[in-house]
Amino acid sequence: MKTLRWAGVWVFVWLLSLPFNKAYSYAPAGDQPAPGAANQLVFFQIDWNPGCEVPPQAARDALLAAAAAWEERISSPLVISVQACWISPPPCTGLACGSPEGFLSNFSQAPQVDTAYPVALANALSGQDLNGDSAEIYIHFDSAHSWDFSIDPVGNFMTVAMHELGHGLGFYTGMYESYNVGYCGDGLYGALYPCPTVYDRFVVDSASTPLLSFKTPDPRVLGTKLKSDANFGGPNTLSQNGGASIPLYAPPTFDMGSSICHLDVDYANTADGLMTPYGAGGLGPLTAALMHDLGWGKAGGSPGPRISGPLALGIDQAAEFSADLNWPAYAGQPITYTWSLPGGTIEVHSSRGVTDTLSWSSASTGFSPISVTASGPFQPSSTTHSPVVVDISLGGPAQGVTGEAYTFSTALTPTTGLPVTYTWQVTDLPQQIHTDMDADDTAQFTWTSPGTKNVTVIATLGGGMVVAQQSLQIGGEAQPLHLFLPFVVRR
Repeated sequence: MKTLRWAGVWVFVWLLSLPFNKAYSYAPAGDQPAPGAANQLVFFQIDWNPGCEVPPQAARDALLAAAAAWEERISSPLVISVQACWISPPPCTGLACGSPEGFLSNFSQAPQVDTAYPVALANALSGQDLNGDSAEIYIHFDSAHSWDFSIDPVGNFMTVAMHELGHGLGFYTGMYESYNVGYCGDGLYGALYPCPTVYDRFVVDSASTPLLSFKTPDPRVLGTKLKSDANFGGPNTLSQNGGASIPLYAPPTFDMGSSICHLDVDYANTADGLMTPYGAGGLGPLTAALMHDLGWGKAGGSPGPRISGPLALGIDQAAEFSADLNWPAYAGQPITYTWSLPGGTIEVHSSRGVTDTLSWSSASTGFSPISVTASGPFQPSSTTHSPVVVDISLGGPAQGVTGEAYTFSTALTPTTGLPVTYTWQVTDLPQQIHTDMDADDTAQFTWTSPGTKNVTVIATLGGGMVVAQQSLQIGGEAQPLHLFLPFVVRR
């Protein structure tokens, strides 16, 4: 499992004076909801850092209320630990800042290969606490600011707390622009910005082309897009927004820590204004749909599909993918699954139960998003699983002789961060297994008998496999070279 740890990059709110204008239910006073509380779906645990200043009780209550507001939009099978710090000044520009503790990729049950997930979401998707005793989200608040801790109606502290929790939950980009060049996981700040994040996978331009595709061959095109044309286009978001992606904040001058990782300012003071750079407005249906696209479950146990299948598969090799509605209450009822496949292919499977399967193969290599939308006696819900299709090359001699060692090499295209197991199967010799390899591997063989020999290499990665084979002709042992000198007769 590849791990990317938090490196101190914060995302924050600019202006904090406008009220949130929406009332939410919230947990009882204290840092942890009381056992048996009315809201049985509570999954946030709030802890205040004892190394910081002591916050007022009103701040504690408002932060719990902010967490409860998110619990009305998303769900998690595991507790999400939040560590808050009451300090002045905070370690960021602005009055508050929040961030995931770290990012994880290629973990068990990861829906998308080579994609950085905030650790809270990685935990939820894998069903395991992958970061141990560490908190999943960190938030700092400026203790010197004159906050409004109101909960009903919502004051600016609760609004800001909700906003920063949103960043910690995955409203977070790893793309950035510098000197007109677009970067993703590289450049001066590459170590600070894990990229691509799962959020980045759904960022598109106005023509629905993923922005990540503009990184090559000319990264200046990506740089231009990051300052002019960035939108979020996940399947749940498109469904909620009438088929259209939603604009992200992409001002002409790139604003590190704010550009792309917020909704456009036009959403300020609307039902979905919470995640604008001003943090003014509601935690509305578009924001919830965006979070569902990232992989968060729906609140209240609402049905939502989840795709199981390999993270990698060989070119032209069929693999099976399964969509599970995760909601047994609808067993026996007709459910329709609409699969959206790379290249624009659509498959509709009607009158299915709470699970459905799809067999799919690809003649093209590369990152391959597969989405499914489940619809029935509930609001349609979508999810995305993105394996990578790989090809394998095998190189070695076409002929040889007994008693000589011959080297064969193999490589995968494209490369991934997934660990690879290579199994070498050859005629007349024991197989070799090389585990935890990168994209390339080599093996050496020596035959003791002549004849036609087959060399087969099987690369297994991400639950899938790809195979390559080569034949060579081995002749008898090479004969020594005899030198005959002329016979000279002396007179």
